[in-house]
Amino acid sequence: MYPSFEGAASLYAGNAKTALENKIGAYYEVESTVCNGLLEFGIDLATTSTTAEVDLDHISLIYLGEDVEGYKQALQEKLAIGNAAITDEGNPGYYNQQQLQDAIDKGNSVLSALTSASLLEAITALDAAISDYDAIRAAYKPLKMAIGKANELLLNTDYPCKGDYQNAVNTSVQVYGSTTDQRSYLESALAALNAATNAYYDCAPLPSQQLISCVDTSLDGSQKYVLRIDGKPFYMNNVQVRFDKLRHILGWNAEKIESVFARIAADNFNAITIAMHWIEVEPEKDVFDWTVLDEYLSLAKKYNLKLELLWMG
Repeated sequence: MYPSFEGAASLYAGNAKTALENKIGAYYEVESTVCNGLLEFGIDLATTSTTAEVDLDHISLIYLGEDVEGYKQALQEKLAIGNAAITDEGNPGYYNQQQLQDAIDKGNSVLSALTSASLLEAITALDAAISDYDAIRAAYKPLKMAIGKANELLLNTDYPCKGDYQNAVNTSVQVYGSTTDQRSYLESALAALNAATNAYYDCAPLPSQQLISCVDTSLDGSQKYVLRIDGKPFYMNNVQVRFDKLRHILGWNAEKIESVFARIAADNFNAITIAMHWIEVEPEKDVFDWTVLDEYLSLAKKYNLKLELLWMG
């Protein structure tokens, strides 16, 4: 690793790591236990540099024999994952609970075993159960996320057709909570909930028709080029903020975002310019989510700021 490297680096194999030093020509070893015939190894980098360079020019894999204690440690790690899965309150109604429980019971029964064969057999059973569990959770995840967003929308709004939307959400919850395998119906259930969400947005009462801003070219002189709001000249003294980057790259939350509106108003600006990407409104084709835009509109109203949107494709 070159001396100019800034950050931390480790050579890893499986779950084991060895820290690397900032020097050229060093030799490192890392010892790991392999339980399923597969070993992942590589370099783990933690750096903010865009020019980090680490060269690996020689690798030797040496078999050191069976490691009963290593197998026991691996089994304990798998048991922890299995127990966390089976007690997760966010599980759908249907998942491979019995397979997981059988694998956990088998693992617990052989923890004190002295032979590698029984330990590896238990690890293999847990690996299979955890893999199947992860696949089921992944299949149900889109519906779970949509239900979460729908419940948040119901909590924060009160549109005329709220009862119909609540019924649609309840139907989705029933699908997610069913103890029978619903994977063949998940796509249609998600589509139905998305359609209900769009219908709920569509039934929101519209504000009275009004001209938000305009330029009246029928006026004389320079007045024809002045932006007008409510028929009066409006001279915009604004700040442009890239909340898209702050939100999605730096992970800003609602509290930090509101603090910017408050600061802009306190500094006597009268408008805020915000860039929005259409994907923030339509994350999937024909699936609309106006949460972010509603948040900006609400904050602009709260702090008496005019809002200028820069729409990006």
